[in-house]
Amino acid sequence: MKRQALFVSTFTAVMLTLPALAADGGSGMMEVRWGKNAFNFEGMPSGPQPLRNLSRLPNGKANAGQLVGDFRNPILTPEAAAVVKQKGELAIAGKGFPNAQDQCRPIAPPFTFAMQLGFAMLPATDGNITILYDQNMNVRRIRMNGTHSANLVPSPMGDSVGHWQGDVLVIDTVGVKTDAFTSVDRFGTPQSEAMHVVERYRLIDGALATAQIDKYETSEGTVGGGGRVAGYNPDTSLKGLQLEVTMEDPKVFTAPLTARVPNGLLSWFPSARGSARKKRMKLRRCVERRRRPGLRYASYGRLWLRRNLPMSLSDLIASVSGETVEPASAAGIDKRLLGAPLAHMRRIPRRVPAA
Repeated sequence: MKRQALFVSTFTAVMLTLPALAADGGSGMMEVRWGKNAFNFEGMPSGPQPLRNLSRLPNGKANAGQLVGDFRNPILTPEAAAVVKQKGELAIAGKGFPNAQDQCRPIAPPFTFAMQLGFAMLPATDGNITILYDQNMNVRRIRMNGTHSANLVPSPMGDSVGHWQGDVLVIDTVGVKTDAFTSVDRFGTPQSEAMHVVERYRLIDGALATAQIDKYETSEGTVGGGGRVAGYNPDTSLKGLQLEVTMEDPKVFTAPLTARVPNGLLSWFPSARGSARKKRMKLRRCVERRRRPGLRYASYGRLWLRRNLPMSLSDLIASVSGETVEPASAAGIDKRLLGAPLAHMRRIPRRVPAA
C-alpha cells in the first residue's frame, strides 16, 4: 500500500512538473517587449506566399500609402481574390478602405500579427499566458494545455489555447467573430469564421533575427515611411523572437498558408515625430468612433475609457494587476510595459462623452 501511494505521489509530481519544465525552456520569451517596424507578413523560403503590395515606390519598396494587394496570388480563392482586387482599386483611386485597426476595434488573429508592432507575454500563476499588444491596447489570454469547447461561441479575439513543444510555444486559435472590418492583412484579404490559426514562437540567434528584420524592412519599408524608430536593442548577442503563423480558411485560401513574422527585442518605446500628440488624437478618434448610446465610461487618471470596451486599457490593467498574473518585478508590472503609453494618454482632457 505504501509503495502504491509512493508511486501515485511520484507520478502526480512528475505530471505537474512537466508543463513547468517545458515552459522554462521558453522563459526567455516572457516578461520582455518584442516588436517590429513593418506591417504584413514575410514569406517562407518555399511554399505558398503571403500577399505583397503591387504598388511600389521608385526605390522598389512597398508604397505604404497605396495598399494594392496581389489579387493574382494563387493562394487566394476566386471569391477572396475578387475582394482584394476591389479594395486595391479603391486604394488606387485614393479612397482607401477601413480595417479593424484604424476603426479602433479588436485586432484579431491573424491580422494581429500583420499589424501589431510591440507586445509582451506575461505568465500567470495558473500557467496561462496573457499577451499585451501596443496597437489598440489589445489583450489576448492564452489557456495553456486546454482544448477548444465543442460549443464554441465566436468572439472578437477568438478562443486561444497553447502548449509547449520543447522550447517552442504553440498557440491554436479558432472562433474569431468576423464583421465588415475583419481582414487577414492590410490589403483587405477577407476572413471567415472558419479561420484556424496556429502560431509557433521560438527564440533565435540575435544576429539572424536582425538579418531577417533588415531584409524584410528593406523590401517592404518601415512604418511611417522611415519616420518611426522601432527601439530595437542593438545587442545582437541577445535572442530574437521568430513567429511562424499558419492560416487555414477554405473560404479564403486554396491551401494552408504559413508566413513568418520576425521580432526583435525592444529596449525602449518606439518614437516618431509628434508621437505623443498622435497617440492623444488617435485615442480621441477611437472613443468617438466607438461611442454608443447608454454605454458607461470609466476613468484612469485623466484618460476616459468605455467600461465595457473590449480589450480596453482598464482590461489591460486588470489583467496585469490581478492575483492570477505573475508580476514582472517585486514592485509590480515592469513600468516599461505601461508607463510610457500612460504618460502620453493622461494628457487627454477630462471630458466624459454623454451616456
